[in-house]
Amino acid sequence: MLQVRPSWLRRKAAARAVPCRFVGKHLRFSRADIETIAEGDTP
Repeated sequence: MLQVRPSWLRRKAAARAVPCRFVGKHLRFSRADIETIAEGDTP
């Protein structure tokens, strides 16, 4: 859907450069998070 490598997304999420949530040690993205990333509205 985002057409990016999983490693890119994990790295950006770890740096808090894209919206996400951590549930314990697991990384989760809401539909709104995905849409925001896809629109390029991230810092």
